[in-house]
Amino acid sequence: SHVQHSNGLRGVVTKSGGAGFTDVTTKTGYVATVHRQDLTKITLTAEEAALCDRFRLQPHEWLQAQMDGAICAVYEGREFGNCFATKTGRPQRMFTVESNGDVRGELCNW
Repeated sequence: SHVQHSNGLRGVVTKSGGAGFTDVTTKTGYVATVHRQDLTKITLTAEEAALCDRFRLQPHEWLQAQMDGAICAVYEGREFGNCFATKTGRPQRMFTVESNGDVRGELCNW
């Protein structure tokens, strides 16, 4: 079913787990595990729902989506996800997944 979390996250329920938790796959392929009571049923467009299909992604793309959604660092009160913009506005990732599945730390490559 199509759902929206109380924090605005939208996607498709891909797994109903125990203890009141549910996995929701977003349009970027990220799978968020959230409390079921924080979800509201909604209707996604056909295009949005198709983007929530994790099987459209190659394995390394799926892993990158998980890392992009899960990694968060806080520095001087600011939050930085795995994807962020540098001071010059250039997009940057802390970690990238290569096509063979290897994960690289990119912070040292600036």
